[in-house]
Amino acid sequence: MKKTDGCFKVLKLALFAISVIAGCGRDSISVPSASVPSASRLTLSGTATQGLLVGSVIRVFPVNPDGTNGTPLGQTETDSRGNFTVGLGSVPTGPVRITASGGAFVSEQNGAKIGKPSEISMLLSSASANISGISINPLTEFVNSLTVGKLETPGTAFTLALVGATTTIENYYSLKSDPATLFPNYTAGAISTDAGKLGLVVGALINEDQHLCPSQPGGLVSALSADISDGVFDGMSLGKLVPYCGGSLEAIAGTSAFQDALSGVQQLQLITAGFVFGGAGNALTANGVAPAQLLPSLATINPSVALAAPPSVSSFATTPPINMPGQNFSTILLPNGKVLVFGGFEVFHVTLVGLASTALYDPTTNSRAAGPSMNSGRTNVTATLLPNGKVLIAGGLNSSSAGPSFILDRTTELYDPVTNSFAASTPSMNVARYLATATLLPNGKVLIAGGFGGLGNIAHDLHSTELYDPVTNSFAASTPSMNVARAFATATLLPNGKVLITGDLDSELYDPVSKGFSVVATPLFVSPYSATLLANGKVFIQNVSGGAAAIFTP
Repeated sequence: MKKTDGCFKVLKLALFAISVIAGCGRDSISVPSASVPSASRLTLSGTATQGLLVGSVIRVFPVNPDGTNGTPLGQTETDSRGNFTVGLGSVPTGPVRITASGGAFVSEQNGAKIGKPSEISMLLSSASANISGISINPLTEFVNSLTVGKLETPGTAFTLALVGATTTIENYYSLKSDPATLFPNYTAGAISTDAGKLGLVVGALINEDQHLCPSQPGGLVSALSADISDGVFDGMSLGKLVPYCGGSLEAIAGTSAFQDALSGVQQLQLITAGFVFGGAGNALTANGVAPAQLLPSLATINPSVALAAPPSVSSFATTPPINMPGQNFSTILLPNGKVLVFGGFEVFHVTLVGLASTALYDPTTNSRAAGPSMNSGRTNVTATLLPNGKVLIAGGLNSSSAGPSFILDRTTELYDPVTNSFAASTPSMNVARYLATATLLPNGKVLIAGGFGGLGNIAHDLHSTELYDPVTNSFAASTPSMNVARAFATATLLPNGKVLITGDLDSELYDPVSKGFSVVATPLFVSPYSATLLANGKVFIQNVSGGAAAIFTP
């Protein structure tokens, strides 16, 4: 943020930016325009947006040395476009905070009215002259919270705290500009710009808030702001409950950076993906922006997202040999961009033996290296990348140490890519299973469903499910059962946060809010299936043993 005499430099394109944003919104909310103060008074003007906040009360406060508010200097309301101009009763001698509270906005996700939005704010190091082009948005609220947290360290100067907090948020979201000078833009022309990236972040927040708290969305920004004040998104991991939606925000302890906790419960790329899928009432769709156009922006906001297209789509490149024995390996993409190859089995004297060996493929060097051994040899497992960057490997078929024969396994492995090691001790599932499904839920937990129980002639599909909590590193003692026992199924996380499980002759939905399963329309052909989530939020289901296919619409 460039400043002159401690104030914002007037934005040359502010009016143009506001007019572009105004064209992106919907006009289902309206209030009388706020009155404009006398020209003789010091004024601060700009826009408040989560979507565009309408009828929101704008207040200006001097900031005390400890970061708290002093006596209000001025107050107004935003107009039908979120714009405000507030006159100050006196010229402040130090930093000021501008808050936007109450009012309503239209969701950029689906056009729904959000009637109880979080209070948001922004900070100025000084305000001794008229300032225009101010943006109050969720990221300025995060800057505000981080600044106050830094001021808790004795001797910290306000300006240094504000600059440090601003730089942190800019780095998290790959911005080159202070978010207090940006306005969300959802047009094709804004793709890959700071205004476009801010639009993706704001849209993602709205998206997830509506999913997590459908009865009364609007509080997610406040919940996240409260938790980021110490610079670490720690949720309940340090015993700090974060109030949200009549309860507390689900914790995903151990995230490497705040952008991985943008939604409070899931990685940014997954939440943003929900918003960029488009759909009725979506701001991106309304402006003709296709999901594929946004992939470069998503990749820069979170570099761990491997979304770039390969240099050639007409041929396959040669890769080095896997340097592991056996077959039927499992693979998973790690946050560092490498691929963990693990498990499988080999035939040993006409007997199948599970393998504990692993390998790491590095796409930057196109090379493989031997990895650490798992605690148990296993095949036909589930593998889930957790929000904290570790990998949960669960169940499968294991080799008995008493003899070379397969046994059902309910144990788990926990791989840490930072230390490149498997935890010595891990929890066990309630039921031994293999060929199950595993899905990372919006609340950060893992749903493991169905699979086979028993071997040979007594093998049978399972109704039961498991729910793993990475915060407590444990499986719930009691979990809901599916309506139909199934193995060889597919599990697809939908943009609305539910999970579509498809297998045999029907499908069902798991709702992490109600914690229950409900049967949905059947694809009308025999399993096994493959299921692919499309850019429009629908699921393409293909019968892999024939040409039949179906589309599921949430």
